[in-house]
Amino acid sequence: MAKLPSLVTALAEVDGRERKAIDHIARTIREAGYIPTGKRGSGAADMTEREAANFLMALNGADTPKDAPLAIDRFRSLRQFYKGSSADFRHYVDSFEGQPEAVQAVADSRTFGQALEGLVAGVPSLAESFYQFALEQYPGNDAGSYWSTKLLSAFRLTMFGVEVQFERYAAKVELFIMHGSERQVQCTVQFIQDQDREEGFYGVSWPDRRVRSTIGTATLIAAWQGLNPGVDLPGIPASAVTAEDGADEE
Repeated sequence: MAKLPSLVTALAEVDGRERKAIDHIARTIREAGYIPTGKRGSGAADMTEREAANFLMALNGADTPKDAPLAIDRFRSLRQFYKGSSADFRHYVDSFEGQPEAVQAVADSRTFGQALEGLVAGVPSLAESFYQFALEQYPGNDAGSYWSTKLLSAFRLTMFGVEVQFERYAAKVELFIMHGSERQVQCTVQFIQDQDREEGFYGVSWPDRRVRSTIGTATLIAAWQGLNPGVDLPGIPASAVTAEDGADEE
């Protein structure tokens, strides 16, 4: 596994905000204990899918850096929305068979925190599934050569992929495919507030101001490559990010 600077660099390249803003949020959640603190350089703590998920929730679930730790607590606790018996739930989960391993992991998760960790860990399965889909849907004599390096471009153009929506406070994961201008959702997993939490844990009940942000497959790939620099994915060249990129940990 890589260090925090590698993860910061990878996500800063797809986030759209200045690098110093991403650094600020990373420092805030590290000081709050959501990312382990280590020594400088090679002695720094290794990052895992848990830290990557925490970072994504902080980046996309908080209005300000100081709110990032609270956003992690709230989004992590969201529970999967499903009505029915345990047998009904098992049937629901089984209905995801045939989907990429990462999507199955989301369906199996009871909380959004677990789901986001599973999505990051399952990026190789997403890349493989969509690479094979691209070869089948866009065949040609040079399809293999073309898609060996162009899959990330298709994700950025939202031709197909996975989208994660953060709302204050709910979350949703969708796998979709575009057919022309029509978006076809293949499956959706929703997460809602945990009703067993104490009153006020999620802030004001039923606020009329709804704040939403979304991330796509490119961000999930960036998070995975930040944890695994130098490793190729199907259709996606290895990231240039290294474990030493970015500022040293304090």
